[in-house]
Amino acid sequence: MDTSGEQIASILRLYADKFGPASGLDFDDALRIALWLTHDPGVPSGVHITALQMIARQQLKAGDVEAAEPILRETLRLCDGKSIDDDDDRARFLQQTLSDMGYMYGARRDRAQSAHYYGQALDKAIQVQNTANVASIRCRIQAMADIPENPTLALAQAQAQPGNTTSSALWAFCRPYS
Repeated sequence: MDTSGEQIASILRLYADKFGPASGLDFDDALRIALWLTHDPGVPSGVHITALQMIARQQLKAGDVEAAEPILRETLRLCDGKSIDDDDDRARFLQQTLSDMGYMYGARRDRAQSAHYYGQALDKAIQVQNTANVASIRCRIQAMADIPENPTLALAQAQAQPGNTTSSALWAFCRPYS
């Protein structure tokens, strides 16, 4: 990736991390720039992927899973293609998209697919030694494993037993998006 492309991708990542969907701040300008970058064939592939990830995350934050899915699938396609030569760079992009896919399937209550994508995201985060994402993804996997198939029943049981914490409390300690 060239230097200017790296700088743009870094700025988008920083903006998404600091002022992203979970912050509650308005970042329509950044989304507009990200959308423009996704349509510009002259931007480096890493910038293109980062912009797509930012847009998909905003869709997930808004609860529009159906709008996020094709964007995430396009990101996976780009990562699996020849657009990124370096394996570590590819893994960095994949860990994010795979984690977002895990989140998406979790929102759909498809535990098997969610666990599958979180597992793949964890492998990529370990590969690139991203300890923050490793911890966050492990937290999500653990929380998901601790949530029973019937969350309503689990909530009733937790309320009936004072001092019992449910795995939903564990979710509060996981970063909103790994």
